[in-house]
Amino acid sequence: MKIKSLFFLVFPILIACDGGSSSEISIEVVISNGKLQCQDNAIPISTTKGYLTDSGISVKSEKCGIHKGIDFPAVCSGETGQVHIFTINKKDLNEAENLGFIESSTFEEGFELVECDSL
Repeated sequence: MKIKSLFFLVFPILIACDGGSSSEISIEVVISNGKLQCQDNAIPISTTKGYLTDSGISVKSEKCGIHKGIDFPAVCSGETGQVHIFTINKKDLNEAENLGFIESSTFEEGFELVECDSL
């Protein structure tokens, strides 16, 4: 009986202390690809990824998306809501924000993921 009680006391502590450091916690950051309606001016994802890597920020994954829950009026030179989404270490968030990236959790509606080639 004592072993069962010990399990219930220690197990939550083991979950809370996963052994990882805060530098290993991943977050997603977002930046517009610059695409405007009626124009073929989108910035390639390799370029926006370079903003991060050139600043020493390791990119764990990358994907493309479109803002959900925001209506963009159909007008030439209007925004499209297309973004590049990168997974980075949480410790690099401030540097990424200084480069113009925004933490993805600030967008309540999130993003519809799309193939980067389709943008």
